[in-house]
Amino acid sequence: MDTDSFSEVMAAAMERRGATLADLRERLTDRGHSVSLSALSYWRSGQRMPQRQTSLEAIPELEAILGLDEGELLGRIPSTLQRKALDAVPFNDLVGVETSEPLLSESFLFRASAHIVVDVGAHREIASAVARTVLVATRDGVEKETLYYHGDPGTDDLVVRALGGCQAGESTQLEGGIRSLELLFDRPLARDEQVVTEIELTHRGLDLDTSYSLATGSALEEALLWVRFHPDCLPRRCWLGFTEDGAGYEWPVELAGGRSLMERQTAFGPGRIDARWEW
Repeated sequence: MDTDSFSEVMAAAMERRGATLADLRERLTDRGHSVSLSALSYWRSGQRMPQRQTSLEAIPELEAILGLDEGELLGRIPSTLQRKALDAVPFNDLVGVETSEPLLSESFLFRASAHIVVDVGAHREIASAVARTVLVATRDGVEKETLYYHGDPGTDDLVVRALGGCQAGESTQLEGGIRSLELLFDRPLARDEQVVTEIELTHRGLDLDTSYSLATGSALEEALLWVRFHPDCLPRRCWLGFTEDGAGYEWPVELAGGRSLMERQTAFGPGRIDARWEW
């Protein structure tokens, strides 16, 4: 298949056939598919793609009417996972940092879930954070994923260790204390193939931050942030919160004899889950 888009293939076929939108609507109706002129116009211009099941069912008939091979249009419609992956918010917007370019992860990977487990040590330091992500490839040959990490501006002490499903690739310090982390899969993924990656983030020196966040630029089926404190060093006060759809929420949390904070959200994102504490 060539790289022309759905709208380009449709418009070129209409021109070859001398077909108008009204012609297409009439012939589709005759074949039992009710598609409005406005919908056909949107498809031809590229303003929208067919998404509803009734629209998708009409596409093979539209291909036949336009003299196209089977799948020439249908194969250019992104899957549900592809649409979710494409509908992403830049990482720098999620963490409130201005950058010269938007920081987006690969659009051909759907992130199904993300879990981060943070361990705070006996000296009030963030000893480590383990990030586990479930990914689905939306095309063949996907070889890597790019993650972003937001720390203190100018720091260069982050150590990334791959625990499973990938190898640690290039790590680059970007603007505003953001670092890009490249994860190389053990082998190229096929379309619809799933992979679980697990990495550990540590610092060479003490990292005494009193907050941690899980930020996702795309919609996740599940997001979980779990912060565990050393039993000999528990915080005095704690809060959990999340930001989604431009609205932020935060509430106090009592450890109540425990030693951890946990916030889990389903059907979450784009957005950010936050945990913070005071000593």
